[in-house]
Amino acid sequence: MRHNYQLTDHPVGSMREIWAVSWPLMLSLSSTSLMTFADRLYLTHFSLAAMNAVACASAFCFVLIAFPLTICEITGVFVGRLHGKNESDQIGKPVWQMIWLVLLSWPLFMLMSRFVSPFLFAPESDEALYFVTSLDFGPFQLASFALMGFFLGTGKTKTITLSTVLANLLNLILAPLFIFGTAITPALGVKGAALATGISLGFQAFFLLFLLLQKKHRQRYHTYPCGIKPSLIKEMLTLAVPAGIGRTAESVAHSLFFRIIAMAGAIELT
Repeated sequence: MRHNYQLTDHPVGSMREIWAVSWPLMLSLSSTSLMTFADRLYLTHFSLAAMNAVACASAFCFVLIAFPLTICEITGVFVGRLHGKNESDQIGKPVWQMIWLVLLSWPLFMLMSRFVSPFLFAPESDEALYFVTSLDFGPFQLASFALMGFFLGTGKTKTITLSTVLANLLNLILAPLFIFGTAITPALGVKGAALATGISLGFQAFFLLFLLLQKKHRQRYHTYPCGIKPSLIKEMLTLAVPAGIGRTAESVAHSLFFRIIAMAGAIELT
């Protein structure tokens, strides 16, 4: 018999339970990387320079998104804690705190990308175009991770897997249409790759939000929108900020590696 505090049907603390919970999380963490990899495969048939531009720019995109992404991931910790304490009626609150933060951060993302881009890339270059366009859609990725925290913390990991697979399939369909163009639309190259990934991330966010607001979840977990709770946000940030700093440091090192290789030459970067 499965108890209320259990996340899966497997014995608590068993390898099967750990795998059942961690597999969808690993897949979701690699989702954007898989989309970018697919885009680069398409771009090899469009332009080698475009493919290299995406490789370099995407690394710098993650530098700016790593910190808020880690903060949004903390949702799963709070939801899991409330689920384990059998306080189901409180579960919706931490999820919505992160959603509100994501919405408030959207203008900041758009301004920051345009401010930082000239310091990293040549004006109007493929790298700059991809960098700015991708970060315009960045909050969709943050919202997805905040929403995944609800499904992870309540043991509904199959939903995370489903949303990730659907989003990646959508990207595989949209990317060639935007990159190479169609009979009625122009070829957009690297911008098309960024748009395909951004729209796919948006689809994933809205798909998860739709499921979050289902009647069964509203009734059991009180997942309907709630107001901003400053004390709860402070508690979530206290736990998430140190991890965010660590991940940002790692992403900076990764992006600098790409920049150093790019300075060596296009062949070396390829």
